[in-house]
Amino acid sequence: MNTNKHGYAVASLVLGILSIVFCCCWYLGLILGVVGLVLAIVAKKNGNDEGICKAGLVLCIIGTALGAVFMIFAIVGTKAISYEELMRQIKKN
Repeated sequence: MNTNKHGYAVASLVLGILSIVFCCCWYLGLILGVVGLVLAIVAKKNGNDEGICKAGLVLCIIGTALGAVFMIFAIVGTKAISYEELMRQIKKN
């Protein structure tokens, strides 16, 4: 077995786990997930069909998706009205 393709698979698995753990810091979760996806694809192209490669690919997809969801929440949250502005509008009406 080529240790290089096995190393890529292990790295994608580790990055997939970290992307899920750090998905609430969306920028970090997205970066880790995308890098892990690239490593998993490279490992698959090098002929690695082990379960560790598939698990890394799945975890990276999940971590990237969660990071994207948190990014959307962050963007929408910054555009939302503040609590103080909401209270002023309620008192005004």
